[in-house]
Amino acid sequence: MNHLIDLIQKILNSPNERNENIEKFQNEAFDLSLDGLSKDQLDLADVIKGLAYDFEFYRESEELRQNENLFYGDDKLELLVKVALVKLNRNS
Repeated sequence: MNHLIDLIQKILNSPNERNENIEKFQNEAFDLSLDGLSKDQLDLADVIKGLAYDFEFYRESEELRQNENLFYGDDKLELLVKVALVKLNRNS
């Protein structure tokens, strides 16, 4: 799971590579197996999978967000990532 946490950091800190890192993160997060994980690891996996789902509604382009209130941009993405990192650090 450390690799996924590193990807979350890259999503936050490398805006020019954000879409590519989100795609990598989502692919790995959605494929994350929960078998044999401890309760603490399950809590981490829950945060990771939840964040991956939230990323489904991120749109970099304001033009793409204008017609849909469902989508959000960089400000909300960065807030979601920071909140997730706090939760992950608390549970690790």
